[in-house]
Amino acid sequence: VRVSTLSFAGVGGSPEGIVERNRAAALDLVERAALDEPDIVCLPEMFPALGLSSQDWFKTAEPVPGPTTEAAGALARKHSMYVVCPLVERRSEKIYNSAVLIDRAGRPMGSYHKMYPTIGEVEAGVTPGTETKVFETDFGRVGFAVCFDLNFRDVVEGLASGGAEIVFFPSMYRGGLQLCIWAYDFSFYMVSAITGVGSAIVDPLGRVLTETSIHHQVASKTLNLDCSCLLYTSP
Repeated sequence: VRVSTLSFAGVGGSPEGIVERNRAAALDLVERAALDEPDIVCLPEMFPALGLSSQDWFKTAEPVPGPTTEAAGALARKHSMYVVCPLVERRSEKIYNSAVLIDRAGRPMGSYHKMYPTIGEVEAGVTPGTETKVFETDFGRVGFAVCFDLNFRDVVEGLASGGAEIVFFPSMYRGGLQLCIWAYDFSFYMVSAITGVGSAIVDPLGRVLTETSIHHQVASKTLNLDCSCLLYTSP
């Protein structure tokens, strides 16, 4: 499977119209990633809201399907690829920090709701998710953890029990060694997409295969999901 990840920090400038500007700039990066012919592309956490205060996140909340997933879905359909589309999701009266998986036809397959929002997010009105999600794609099983989730063992254990082969980590911080520990302990690939440089693809041995830099906002790698890591113990 060919995987691409992005680094995107937002466009900055006036809060007026920033969601639309962020959306357009981030999806330009998705178009750039499409040149690598990926099966799946991952965007960073809450990318349409970047540059706004937590108190203004409510103003960016949208339903799924909605403007952002429709725009990302058009690119997914155009390039026949999956897109991981993180955003602030409004569902009924609740607001979630979500990672939405969009299929190759441009349709949302479902949302993962961040289980461990920060105190600032909760104070801003974000509702915690209640369960991990693993989705079946045509190349394998993918799951999600969002930012602060990386600190909680029940998240990774839920992903592992669901059979995740790749875990995507949209985040506002890099995750550091913990990305490698999760990958090594549970024998799956970790793919981070962050709002600064250093979005990374980590293999099940905990090795960083590639990452973004100040010169390259897109990183891509072909991963072998038919390979397993086995622990040998002598008799």
